Amino acid sequence: MNIEGAKSIILTLLIMISAFLTWNIWTYQPKYDPISQSGDTYSVDIDKKGIDDVVKPNSVLFHKNGKHYQTFEEADIYNIQKELSGWTLYNFRDISSTVNSLKFKDFVHGNGNTEIIFRDIVPLDLFKKTLDIDEENLPSISFDRIVFRPADSPRREANVYFVSYEKQRVFEAKVNSSYIKKFNQAFYQKAAEYPEYQEHGKRNVLYVSKDPSKMNQYKYSITRINTEKFKDALFSDPKYVVRHESVIQGDEYSDGLRLMLVNKESSMISFVNPAQKSKVFGTSSDLLKKSIDFINNHAGWEDNRYLFDGLNEEEQSVRFRLFVKGYPVFNDIGSINEIWGNADIYRYEHPSFFLEVPLPEDLSITLQSGEEVYQRLRNMRNIDMDAVQDLACGYMMMKDPTDSKLVSLEPKWYYRSGDDWIMVPDEDPGTRRR
Repeated sequence: MNIEGAKSIILTLLIMISAFLTWNIWTYQPKYDPISQSGDTYSVDIDKKGIDDVVKPNSVLFHKNGKHYQTFEEADIYNIQKELSGWTLYNFRDISSTVNSLKFKDFVHGNGNTEIIFRDIVPLDLFKKTLDIDEENLPSISFDRIVFRPADSPRREANVYFVSYEKQRVFEAKVNSSYIKKFNQAFYQKAAEYPEYQEHGKRNVLYVSKDPSKMNQYKYSITRINTEKFKDALFSDPKYVVRHESVIQGDEYSDGLRLMLVNKESSMISFVNPAQKSKVFGTSSDLLKKSIDFINNHAGWEDNRYLFDGLNEEEQSVRFRLFVKGYPVFNDIGSINEIWGNADIYRYEHPSFFLEVPLPEDLSITLQSGEEVYQRLRNMRNIDMDAVQDLACGYMMMKDPTDSKLVSLEPKWYYRSGDDWIMVPDEDPGTRRR
């Protein structure tokens, strides 16, 4: 082969190699991770809470010697819940069909009973982390109170009942009677040391305090939440979020798909993801778990005083309420609200501030007894007593008119109708029934 022929072959090979490399460059597709379409958001460094941190009993009610005693005190609730956490429960079964519907309330409120009452239904498979449950395949149980009697018999086992009050469902579990006897000595025998309550109502049984209630009125300094922190946590890609200032409403943040509004007037931050408007109905257990997880991962627990306050499976909504010294703050700026959509959060509402420390000049306020308030409600023409499900003391939070860095907490009586807590109006002769 002559030199010219060799050059021709080498040139041809170089052209083929160049063409091959060019083709690979044009057609190369790197394996990137797919972009999530569910609206995933970045996590930020925050405190996290578990079920036992936010799901706690609201009160404990003792029925003893024909009288009723109840405590809402944080220390009492803590001690009683700690006692229950040591019980080993087993042999769960549904006994709803054996409890006569006409005698259901007697079954729950009967003399000798202790009721541990929660604010709303609690899925047992989540709460089992707080209790010692020796059972692998738990039935699907949601309850809002735990009921049991002091163990006076020599039997080795005693019964504990998990009750869904509104649905009149009762699940029975077994426990060693020694636990009940210990509870009896530590708490039930001392029931008369707690405030006495009167029973009222037939359709809805209410227990109202016999004596006037004393609560402190507070002023708290507040700290505004870092809205940039919320933005970074709630939007998929914060660098594409545009901020618009509004003199009337507040600041708006949007990435073209989602919207976050920081409302100066209501002191609330609201986030909406319209693409998630349609709902997928999951269990109450799944709903509560993902709601707690969402706040854990999205800058939600700035204030550690929030507790689980209610859920609605039909609406796929969950509410957490602010509690101060054991009392609920009933107006909107005292709650965190979540509504879930198809695969992600649809709406999220959160106060735009958190409480710091109370000012030293707190004032003790004496409220009317629950008995007096109940009778006052009965005399009001515009209130349907059959719709009144509960009556409780709580706080109304108000902005300080002279200092934007302060809020006041005013003790008030509230009654519950449906999912709403409504402040008992001040007495007005014009509203009385005649």
